[in-house]
Amino acid sequence: MSQYQENGGGQDPEGRGTPPQQPPPLPPGEYPGQTAGREPGYPGQQPGQPGYPVQPYGQPPQNPGMVLGVVGLVLAFFPVANIAGLIVSILGLRKSRRASMGNIPAVIGIVLSILSILGTIIFGIFFFTVIAHLVEVCNDLGPGEHFVDGVTYTCG
Repeated sequence: MSQYQENGGGQDPEGRGTPPQQPPPLPPGEYPGQTAGREPGYPGQQPGQPGYPVQPYGQPPQNPGMVLGVVGLVLAFFPVANIAGLIVSILGLRKSRRASMGNIPAVIGIVLSILSILGTIIFGIFFFTVIAHLVEVCNDLGPGEHFVDGVTYTCG
C-alpha cells in the first residue's frame, strides 16, 4: 500500500497513489473541531464542543465576612482600636460561618486582638504603677530637683 493510500487517497490511472483529499478551509475565526452551530448538541452548548454539556462558569461564591475579618485584623495592631478589632473580627467570622465558609483573617484578627488587649492592659498597669510611684516620691520630697539613690527627680 502506498503512502497516499494509507492517508485516504486513491490511485490515479498510472497506478500511483493520489494525495489525500484536504478538508475545505475553515471560515475566519473558527478552529478545527469547532462546529459553529452546524451540528446539534445539548441545549446551551457552546460551538465546538459536540456531545458535551457546557458547565456554567461564574464567579466563585463570595465570603460575606472576609472584609470584616481583614478590617478586624488591621485594627488588632492599634492599641486604642484593638477592642473594635476584636468585635469586627468576631462579626466577620460569624458571617463567614453562617455561609459555611472559613475566614482565616478573622481568626488571626481575633487572636491578635486578644493578645493586643492583654498587652495594652499589662502596659497600662506598668505605666500607671510607675506614674503612681513618681507622684508618691514627689509628694514626699516636695517641689524642686532631688537626687535619691542615683535617680534625679524633678518635682513641680
